[in-house]
Amino acid sequence: MNLDLSTSEIRRGLREYFADHDSLIEVRAAADAAPAAKAQPPFDPDVWRALAQDLGAAGLAVPTRYGGLGLGIQAVTAALHEAGHELYPGPLLQTVSAAAAMVVALADGSAGSPVTSALTATAAGQAIATLALPAGDVQGGCGVTVDGPLLRGTARAVPYGACADLLVAVASASGRAVLVLVDPAELANADRQVRAGIDFSCAYADVTLDGIRGDVICADPGAVSRALDIAQVLTAADQVGMAAGALDRTLEYLKVREQFGRIIGTYQALQHRCADLAVDIEAAAALVAMAAAAGDVGDADLLARTGLLARAAASEASVFAADTMIQIHGGIGFTWEHDAHLFFRRARSMAAWFGTVQQLRAEAARRDCFALIAQ
Repeated sequence: MNLDLSTSEIRRGLREYFADHDSLIEVRAAADAAPAAKAQPPFDPDVWRALAQDLGAAGLAVPTRYGGLGLGIQAVTAALHEAGHELYPGPLLQTVSAAAAMVVALADGSAGSPVTSALTATAAGQAIATLALPAGDVQGGCGVTVDGPLLRGTARAVPYGACADLLVAVASASGRAVLVLVDPAELANADRQVRAGIDFSCAYADVTLDGIRGDVICADPGAVSRALDIAQVLTAADQVGMAAGALDRTLEYLKVREQFGRIIGTYQALQHRCADLAVDIEAAAALVAMAAAAGDVGDADLLARTGLLARAAASEASVFAADTMIQIHGGIGFTWEHDAHLFFRRARSMAAWFGTVQQLRAEAARRDCFALIAQ
């Protein structure tokens, strides 16, 4: 039987957890680490283990028959909102995105026992999973092709690719995108080259998969597209949370900073900028909620349209929030010693990942997102 937890309860639980585990300390430690230590993932394994296992965050949307909580996509977006709000540097977004892709593959009926085992381990928080996506586009593959039972190519800039136990890749087979589960035993010995990135709260690696075995777990174009759309929604939820976190910290600063003998929060220009930002964040959050609800009820058409719009709106809101945080904090916001630049790096990095705003909106238009206006 599925648990009956509301999204507000999930958010409250995660908020209380992060109140006792300051994520920015982890991010700051990764940013300040010596060059030789930067190959290490930027998160505390104990914190991740508690989040994934004790709180069950890794298995929120995984059906109970695979050891998850069976709460659906809306529950995951609630958890990601809180994680993004605190700039959590662990692999939560990547693990739940990979889990969602495996759930889609099992629902499609073409996946076998390797997926069941991988999904069960992921839901239990016993494995870090990641999803290798087309980094610079909305659709397509990640640079890996299927050659019989083997894979060819290198998955570029895979989030947490250096420490992942499980890897689901969007590969190319006979010219079309498919979902592939890389053999876990062979993945452990794969060549993984850590890549430097501007975002200190995430770790990337190029994973060479030449000659490594992989199982095609989903080849249906509609199902593959649905898995990618869910990944867009989950990414958008993290971005909206990050934008809200930047705004909340900016508002706190507005209440205490004085300039020319006045609290700067009394200046209308700053009030208006923050009000505009709050509206943008709420609009993006509403699109995320609509897309997540569509995914939970199986409305693939609505998910396909609103998921892309949600991601585009979330990318814009997160960049606006990070820019606002830096500017309102004044000179200190531009220094490496201040947390504002950590939000700035995260926002800029994620806004360029898995489709730019222009690409997302162009694809949404191609899918006739304008039909939503007439509904």
